Amino acid sequence: MVDTMNFRVIHQTLGRIRISVPRLRDDAAYAEQLTKLIQSLSFVTSTRVNPAAQSIIVHYDPSKSDQEVLAGITTCYQQITPVETSVDLTPQPSASQAAKQHAESEGELIARTSGEVIGEAIGEAVGEVLLGPVGAVISAAVMEKVCESLAESIEEKIMWKADSPEDTS
Repeated sequence: MVDTMNFRVIHQTLGRIRISVPRLRDDAAYAEQLTKLIQSLSFVTSTRVNPAAQSIIVHYDPSKSDQEVLAGITTCYQQITPVETSVDLTPQPSASQAAKQHAESEGELIARTSGEVIGEAIGEAVGEVLLGPVGAVISAAVMEKVCESLAESIEEKIMWKADSPEDTS
């Protein structure tokens, strides 16, 4: 299968190509326009749209190369399919706002780490008091998993910080 923009070739044999175009399912006017454009290609002998299958079958002169056929169909597709672009209009924080957010996130990380370390010590002590030696072993195992998870979180945060571009302003 050849992927080409937002359509893809499902099957191709000499003189016949089946293309998946998801928009064919929900947009009859689009299907009609695309069909007319493809039928206008000199090498196309017939077309058939199957909206339920989101596909169009194109029969063409078998003396044409696969590249020429696909190029012609691609041109037709491009003529009626608008290029979707997105522009992020969200205001970006100023350098001082970014620095403040960074400091706050580091503060949150330190607070969370401190809380986990203190929580581990308290959890182990409470587990031993409430459940005896078995409780201490269980709470120690649980807290070990918590600390491993915390270490992974800290490592990800450090890696994210290392990958972030430095503000040179």
